[in-house]
Amino acid sequence: MKKKKSKVLVVSMKSLDQVFSETEEVMTKLQKKQKVDPKYGISFNDPKMFKKFVKNMMILLWIRKFQPESIYDLSKILDMDMGNLSRLISFFETCGVVEIETYKKGKQTVKKPVVSYDEIKFDLAA
Repeated sequence: MKKKKSKVLVVSMKSLDQVFSETEEVMTKLQKKQKVDPKYGISFNDPKMFKKFVKNMMILLWIRKFQPESIYDLSKILDMDMGNLSRLISFFETCGVVEIETYKKGKQTVKKPVVSYDEIKFDLAA
């Protein structure tokens, strides 16, 4: 049986110039039909956004661990204000780390947070 490859998110602090340079390198390889390994990453160029990510990343662990059926359920598990949690989930969704699955439960539309990464690593040499 083939083992599923884990999906790793790499988080770093980089300038826009660094990001554009790396993108250009990948595009050049693709044009030359060279193999490019898929990478999942977030590069912050704003220290405040990087700090916000790091400060609140435990929420990602709880989503993975408890697999809540809704943001409301997660707020109950964490004993956290629903409004604050919703804003943080939106932040992580904007970063591409959390996906929101929407489904109907009776007449109510429910938003379920999902984290599809198995690991988060930090690239401090960026």
